[in-house]
Amino acid sequence: MDVRLALLAITLVPRLGPATAGRLIQHFGSVEALLDSDEEARSAVTGVSAKTAREMGRSVYLDQAVEMKAAAEKVGLDLFTLADSDYPKRLRDIYDPPLVLWGRGHTLDWTMPTVSIVGMRAASSYGLWAAEHFARRLAERGILVVSGMARGIDTAAHRGAVEGGGRTVAVLGTGADVVYPPENAKLYKAISRQGVVLSEFAPGTPPMPGHFPRRNRIISGLAQGTLVIEAGEKSGALITAYMALDQGRDVFALPGDVRSMKSRGTHRLIQQGAKLVGSLEDILQEIFDLKSSALPPSPVIFEPHNLSPVETDIWAALSERPVHIDLLAQQCNRSPSEVMAVLLGMELKNWVMQQPGMLFKRRL
Repeated sequence: MDVRLALLAITLVPRLGPATAGRLIQHFGSVEALLDSDEEARSAVTGVSAKTAREMGRSVYLDQAVEMKAAAEKVGLDLFTLADSDYPKRLRDIYDPPLVLWGRGHTLDWTMPTVSIVGMRAASSYGLWAAEHFARRLAERGILVVSGMARGIDTAAHRGAVEGGGRTVAVLGTGADVVYPPENAKLYKAISRQGVVLSEFAPGTPPMPGHFPRRNRIISGLAQGTLVIEAGEKSGALITAYMALDQGRDVFALPGDVRSMKSRGTHRLIQQGAKLVGSLEDILQEIFDLKSSALPPSPVIFEPHNLSPVETDIWAALSERPVHIDLLAQQCNRSPSEVMAVLLGMELKNWVMQQPGMLFKRRL
């Protein structure tokens, strides 16, 4: 029996989660022994219902596993299982590691320094800037950035890592071949080129609410530490933070505006002992014991040349943080339509970057 296919088959059994599946495999000594066992022996294991024990005895799941693996390979997805040497080591060490992972992208060194960045979908402009800023700086220093490719903070973190020329991992709550949210199609391709898209869910799985909290343990489990940027009192980012704590990993939180509901969760984490982050070095020193003198030099700031008078005015009004088109027009004393036309030209020259909501910023 192919152990990889056996592990995949186990994941296809309805109502059998990774923690229970792992306990069963440990009880029987191997996944092959589990599948060869009888229904009575399986149902005797704590937490396994008679119905689930009976279902595991059906050969149909092995047949489905063979078909699923073949179909996934045709669309460019790779299969990682707990039996593989290239399965992420840190993830293997958590309480309930996924038995299988589907991936698209690069083959990564999973032992490289890794930080997860999470936060709200409905993030503020400050939160988006912070996520992109920290992810870019981490990526520039050779640190793998992990997030969930959701709207808001996740998207900004991946974008920052890509712009920083580093590696990034997107852990999806859908199948690894499903782009969600759909507006992240270009980002999905960029992540696949500079990192990997991962999911424990079968290829083709659509977005479902219950999948996103479940995938959070993977986001935290892959990293040595998790940075939370903006989180409400009931934010899913807090779930990831608490999972990281349960996994024995570091948790960092970026303070925000005390008047904002978006800061309630991060401030609570700090009160509960999360490490307050004021700069990148707070993360580097805590996790990797790097001092300022040991850090690579900061990258040279990009400055365009041969700007026209209008481009010079717009460049001076832009910064590392996104600026709305109306504010740019006001600062340049020009009409929004004129500024927009020039900005599009500057974007084509790769001098500026546009973000959703008519926001623009300098390329760094």
